[in-house]
Amino acid sequence: MGRIDHYASKIRRAVLLFTSVGLLAALLMATTGCQDEIPATPLPTAAPASSPSPPDVDRRVEHAVEKPASKGTLKMSAPTLDEITVRRGRQPGLVVLQWSLPKEDMKKAGAQGFAIFRGQPDGPLTEMLYKLPPQMGKESDDQKTLTFSYGDSEAGTTSRHYAVAYLDRGLKPGHLSASVTIAKLGDAIKPPDVEAEIAEEGVLIRWKDDNEAGTFAGFVVRRYIEDEESVALNAEPLPTEQRSYVDNITAKESGKIAIYTVYVDSGDERQGAFSSPIRIQLP
Repeated sequence: MGRIDHYASKIRRAVLLFTSVGLLAALLMATTGCQDEIPATPLPTAAPASSPSPPDVDRRVEHAVEKPASKGTLKMSAPTLDEITVRRGRQPGLVVLQWSLPKEDMKKAGAQGFAIFRGQPDGPLTEMLYKLPPQMGKESDDQKTLTFSYGDSEAGTTSRHYAVAYLDRGLKPGHLSASVTIAKLGDAIKPPDVEAEIAEEGVLIRWKDDNEAGTFAGFVVRRYIEDEESVALNAEPLPTEQRSYVDNITAKESGKIAIYTVYVDSGDERQGAFSSPIRIQLP
């Protein structure tokens, strides 16, 4: 009997051990199955550092003379220009710039065009208005000179300061050229003193003007002949430094009475001024 109890006890312990091992295996299998079904959560990573957005180089830039050259590049030299001419346009608030230089100068500099800068006369030239490609230059008849023009339609009536700079191959501006200033649009444009006389070529109109240079766009000569409408003899304003104009008379106009006036075009129709009319009989 004792022997039977001994074997029975061993059998119970074996069953209990087998059951325990089976439960443990089942638990491990269940755990593994859950891990296969639940997607792994990735470890958090540091967000990439955001780089500051580049400045709007088409409108606002640092002073071109003080702006450092990019690493590994040479700063473009300042263009050597005989002169930058500046005048008021016929459209209100318009300022027209023009400059010329030898084609060879641009080629030697490796310039890819010009940047036009604007500022206040008592401050730095910090505003880049436009990037002008070399194709915009007009060739002279001998193909040795390029002439560039740019119209600043947002100049307003205040005094403005302008200069240009070469653009390098990366279209970055180099050193500034000599600058030019246009004066504030005058509050009151003065009418010119005009005289007319018969000349070999036709009628010679001359005038004297006391308006400050840069405060107006130019002069327009107008003529009225009886039974005809008053007409402007020049489509665009004559240069501000011009003080005479010749009206070539046709056979149809010969012998008639003509009335001439010279209009000071301020660039603003409300501020122009007409001279007193000059009456003369045409040859």
